[in-house]
Amino acid sequence: MAVSATQLATRLSYFLWASVPDAALGQAVASGEMTNDDVLIGQARRMLHELRTRRMAEQFACQWLHIRGFDQNDDKNEQRFPEFATLRGDMYEESIRFFEDLFRNEGSVLDLLTGDHTFLNARLAKHCGIDGVTGEA
Repeated sequence: MAVSATQLATRLSYFLWASVPDAALGQAVASGEMTNDDVLIGQARRMLHELRTRRMAEQFACQWLHIRGFDQNDDKNEQRFPEFATLRGDMYEESIRFFEDLFRNEGSVLDLLTGDHTFLNARLAKHCGIDGVTGEA
């Protein structure tokens, strides 16, 4: 059984943003164009370029990689790994930003294996031995 235009917009919105459809999706539904393949693809691409895509990175990627809550992880031995407490949030953020970039730029799942870039702040870059990185965001 086919889904309605409203159901399609809602499913797309919750999948990509973990949130309700926005006005643009509502307009596509109201105009009857939401079930048009080109409109659907256009809406998905538009949505992937929004900041709300971070939610998909957090929800999907973190669940898939089993890293949800990694930034709160405090079960590492701080005597053996004293730097972990200050780096765990940076490590988590690196993963989220990588997936955001993957989704927004229509990356391939192969980029997980062959990607030639990452997202580091100064602390994490220093830990990894990468020079020339500034900033804490």
